[in-house]
Amino acid sequence: MTQLPPELLKALEMLVNPTILIVAFAVSLRLLPILLFTSLGELIAEKSGVVNLGVEGIMLFGAFTAYIVTIVTGDPFAGLGSAIAMGTLVTAVFAYTAVILGINQAVAGLGIWLLGLGLTGVLYTTVAPIGATVSTIKSPLDVDTLISYVGSREAAELLVSLTNPLVVVSIAIVPATHIFLIKTRWGLVVSSVGEDPLSSDALGINVARVRFLSTLYGGILASISGAYLSISYLGDFRYGVTAGRGFMALAMVYAGNWDPVRTFLSAALLSFIDALQLGIASSSIELARRYYFFNMIPYIAVILLVLILGRKARPPSGLMKHFRKG
Repeated sequence: MTQLPPELLKALEMLVNPTILIVAFAVSLRLLPILLFTSLGELIAEKSGVVNLGVEGIMLFGAFTAYIVTIVTGDPFAGLGSAIAMGTLVTAVFAYTAVILGINQAVAGLGIWLLGLGLTGVLYTTVAPIGATVSTIKSPLDVDTLISYVGSREAAELLVSLTNPLVVVSIAIVPATHIFLIKTRWGLVVSSVGEDPLSSDALGINVARVRFLSTLYGGILASISGAYLSISYLGDFRYGVTAGRGFMALAMVYAGNWDPVRTFLSAALLSFIDALQLGIASSSIELARRYYFFNMIPYIAVILLVLILGRKARPPSGLMKHFRKG
């Protein structure tokens, strides 16, 4: 009978290690906003009928802008604000071409992604100072100080992750989005435009305006996600730093069947899987040599989550269908 390599056996043993699981949960909370901001913003855009495949590029623009501005000013909140401004501008370009001009949404979105990937890479190698450190948005609590109160480093790291301002905001957006879509008039308008734009127009709703603003909102959250990645989670920027997480966020919307709570659960599960593989891979030199094997696990998990959780997913009827009045 064929035996598994010793390194992989060790990795499987770590899956039942309580310490590893607690650390992975703490790290997953830090990873969660990267997916959650983007997926919840994209959910609103798609509920209105617009798919923005450019969110990966918008995240890159947000990450790079926040990184550079934070270096220059020394203020990570100034970096966050500038990232939002850049994300708004880039998303407005996409929304104008896809919603107003009627250019194919997939083509326009992929164009934004490629622009973000190429332009931020060029600017990083030509403009960004080499070896610069950046101030970060972090929890007001300190791990070393908390250890004396909670008794373990793992518990202290968990509390620090829970109290990061952007982690708190990203989680708070989940119930806010649910309430917006179910309980408010504007949320019902967004949903009706995505389901039946013709009937919505007959009722006097400006379909193009609703779709434009919904897409803009989604892009703003994607830029916040990128900013969080560079000036909170990593404290750095590098070429292609998002590593496909914008596309992962798109998949989480599908896996969550365009429901904020289910999308949150999908993103949380994927973040935990990502954190778990990071913890296991970095736990020993032998496992670190399997870096590329462990690194592909989150991408495999995306496919499995879509296949398992998204089996009965039903997109809005007007998704990706351009509406022209008259």
